[in-house]
Amino acid sequence: MKMFYKSRASLGFIAVAVLFLLVLLFFFDSQDGLEIKRKSPFLKYAKENKYFSEDYCEARKRFRNLSHQLLNSQLGELVSKEIKIYKENIKNLSLVEPCDSNELDSEGNDHVTIDVLSVPAVESKKRLLILVSGIHGVEAPVGSAGQLMVLKEFLISKKIDVTNTGVLVVHSLNPYGFKYFRRFNQFNVDLNRNSILEKNASDFFSTSEKLNSKYDEYYSAFNFNGVVPYLLSTYGSFFDRWKRVFFDFVPMLVKGESVAQIFAGGQYRHRNGIYFGGHKRQEEVVFFESLLKKYAQGYKHIFFVDTHTGVGSGERLNILPWVKQEQQKEEMLKLFLNPDGKLKRENFYTLDFGSDEIGYKVRGDVVQMVGHWSKADQTVALTAEYGTHTVPVQEGLAPLLKTRVNHELGSIRTLYWMCREHQGYQYGYENLAAQRSVTQEFVHRFTPYVSKRWVGTGAKRWQNLAIEQMRFLIGDIFLQRSTVFKK
Repeated sequence: MKMFYKSRASLGFIAVAVLFLLVLLFFFDSQDGLEIKRKSPFLKYAKENKYFSEDYCEARKRFRNLSHQLLNSQLGELVSKEIKIYKENIKNLSLVEPCDSNELDSEGNDHVTIDVLSVPAVESKKRLLILVSGIHGVEAPVGSAGQLMVLKEFLISKKIDVTNTGVLVVHSLNPYGFKYFRRFNQFNVDLNRNSILEKNASDFFSTSEKLNSKYDEYYSAFNFNGVVPYLLSTYGSFFDRWKRVFFDFVPMLVKGESVAQIFAGGQYRHRNGIYFGGHKRQEEVVFFESLLKKYAQGYKHIFFVDTHTGVGSGERLNILPWVKQEQQKEEMLKLFLNPDGKLKRENFYTLDFGSDEIGYKVRGDVVQMVGHWSKADQTVALTAEYGTHTVPVQEGLAPLLKTRVNHELGSIRTLYWMCREHQGYQYGYENLAAQRSVTQEFVHRFTPYVSKRWVGTGAKRWQNLAIEQMRFLIGDIFLQRSTVFKK
């Protein structure tokens, strides 16, 4: 009997302790939402492959170091006068916590930067490889890792012959988003809905407000109001997510609406709304076009790759080429298909010309921008989308997770956490725990296994596979087959 009372007393003590901790969590950690959103969630990206970095600062430092290592290599000696390494500061945007004390300006600030490496062809401008990472900041880790791999394994090792091949690498086109775990830039603009050439900008933005008119009708379904409460950012998220699916998204589907097109197609009316494409060209876009004019002129073949994550199976690279005419589609197929019409590597990548996999079409994306800008004889401009849905935590679970149902569930989870993160950016969070929880779930949809509790077989498998897919894209496609087009 005494043991019985002791055990009850122990349980009572534990219950009181838990209640006390909850009180501390809800009251003493609770602050003004708008102040909370300005604080760092103290998260790190997983680093299970040697080319991946745990945050923006490390990725930037490694890119700069490899760029200078290239300059000091045998290849650098050959073209040292032509190699350009520099950074572009984002105006009025300094880091609260500097990445490097040696990078401070005269006022003691360290700015977020777009870093660039240009290695031009030495003799003849036959081919140009352009690699862009991080136009959606939260998706930058895999793009940055791929760029580091290309610098080390293809440029420094001299697998790319710079006699007739140039390389332009743009590291983190949206450094603010990379640094602060955001998809959009500091003005809430989706740069991949804002990438318009200067000559087309006036006409585009004068008519853009008429695009995607359905967004207004369903505005509240995607733009959640108020400070993000702690419970809905953690334990209550499952029920809240499915409540929104049945009461917001299912009625849209019943009416025959495309949820993906309305949500992700981009909108140009609501400055504080999700997927805002802007009312004018952003400075990152202006800077990128200046790079094209300065370093991409005069090449016969241009191979442009813009890296993204978040759509499709976690075991496949989804390749979305841009084609201006049907004839270009036939020529593009020569790059990725064998003579028998099959993919060069089955179950390794998918080829999608009609946005079947992502389920929507957009205007103002950077791939279209490059395609319209290029005057080269042949231009291969494509989105390399590294899938993150159905990423297995353990190897043995992969067969169970490769289903269409799970893919749709992944899409719903991604949509939900994008809306929650956007709500936190606009209105703030109830406390730091809510911010960490939402940010972690949000980042996990685009760069799997954002925190240590997720790091394991799945993270290592996904990162290794992503690097192997980039090797395939550069080694097998660009170097071996990118000039198969007719002259």
